[in-house]
Amino acid sequence: MAGQLPNWENIAEKINSYVDDVRNEFEQMLGEIVEIPTVSMDPSYKNDIERGADLAVEFLKKFGFEAKKCTTPGNPVVFGSYVTDPKKSNRCNL
Repeated sequence: MAGQLPNWENIAEKINSYVDDVRNEFEQMLGEIVEIPTVSMDPSYKNDIERGADLAVEFLKKFGFEAKKCTTPGNPVVFGSYVTDPKKSNRCNL
């Protein structure tokens, strides 16, 4: 109904319930990615950095993003984009 405020308490309950439902999955994903030593300019970590970028692409795709790893002269860059409506320019870029 126009002009009626949403039931914020109900919305908060739904959000909290969702967070409880997915918390373990997100903690596991976080654990996977922080185990990979990806913060280094040391060339001996190049494979780990590539692996971390690949995992980031995998995670983004899992959540519906278009994602790719871009090669650079240094370390790779991960680019992700989430299109909310292909007919509009609504887009979230990471």
